[in-house]
Amino acid sequence: AGIITIDANNCFRLRKANGMVSDIFEARHMQRLQGNMGIGHVRYPTAGSSSASEAQPFYVNSPYGITLAHNGNLTNAHELRKKLFEEKRRHI
Repeated sequence: AGIITIDANNCFRLRKANGMVSDIFEARHMQRLQGNMGIGHVRYPTAGSSSASEAQPFYVNSPYGITLAHNGNLTNAHELRKKLFEEKRRHI
């Protein structure tokens, strides 16, 4: 499960981990997730690894910061990764 927020200064705040929402988000975590917009996600991985780094939402800081969540599987992830590297878009 995970939540990411963004404030008026474009500062992202992220909290995510594997497990039940009630185990991951305590009051102290929620107080740190300040902002005026956010994305939350609770879907567990049905394929691949179940590490906390693969919990959603995903966040990339470079070059400007982007975050996303989705409820599906990328069946062509290997091909997409190869194409992004060939186009020198390694930051995505």
